[in-house]
Amino acid sequence: MPEPVISVGIPFRNPGPYLERAVRSVFAQTFADWELILLDDGSSDGALEFARSIRERRVRVVSDGEHHGLARRLNQLATMALAPYLARMDADDLMHPERLAVQLEFLRGFPVATVTGTCAYAIDAQDLPTGFKRTMPRLGYQAKRSFLHPSVMAPTRWFRDHPYSEDPAFRRCEDAELWTRCAASTPFAVCDRALMYYREVGVFSFPNYRTTQAGVAELVRRRFPRPWPTAWLRLLILQAKTWCIGSLDAIGAADWWTRSRSQPLTAMQRRDADEGLERIRSTSMPRAASEPGSAPHRGSA
Repeated sequence: MPEPVISVGIPFRNPGPYLERAVRSVFAQTFADWELILLDDGSSDGALEFARSIRERRVRVVSDGEHHGLARRLNQLATMALAPYLARMDADDLMHPERLAVQLEFLRGFPVATVTGTCAYAIDAQDLPTGFKRTMPRLGYQAKRSFLHPSVMAPTRWFRDHPYSEDPAFRRCEDAELWTRCAASTPFAVCDRALMYYREVGVFSFPNYRTTQAGVAELVRRRFPRPWPTAWLRLLILQAKTWCIGSLDAIGAADWWTRSRSQPLTAMQRRDADEGLERIRSTSMPRAASEPGSAPHRGSA
């Protein structure tokens, strides 16, 4: 097998039926010079068996049977990648069929090592588009919101030189920690096209969200403690937001909040989203097994 141009890394732990869809979206890419690394983090829902059933020379399945957490697995992916570029992806999201081709061209347009992300279509548990999500590069504390984390692509060497923190305090906000640490020294850029399908409506988990917010609060205390009035205000906002979202979740209104975080789709965007999803659905995978498990949950900052 020739050396791939892009390594796509998907760490997974009990992703339920979504892993099959995520992998299918990689096979649906218009850009073919990729390798896919499926890195198990101690799954017990049949996902590992599904991954091992795929018969394709571009797919590597790695499992040690242990659970170490996302940050360590992301760092492991960077050391394993064979390609000069590494694309992140979560096991419950989908790639638009043009993601790798368009984002690679976008990334290669910068003269220095740059971390890039993309916009995304928000989708629900049934893969139905619900909105359009856009981010923008930021500095300082606000750099934590620079990217939708599964849309990130950068030179593989950059990920090796800037590993994710494996400190348990930053569990579920390892991306926020990395972006705030590196924003001042690394150019960030976001492609204006929606090249991912980001699953959030109908799969919200308040315990996950609360853990994320606790990690961001620790980030404030360690990295942004001065000036103290600003730090206190940030901590107060995090606490108040956590209480508000918890209250919405308690009355069954969390989906209203997740939907409100996206812009309404234009007619052109909906057509593009639907056409991409149809291409993914119609793409076959060599000797893929049937869908495993049950649905996962996501919380975010």
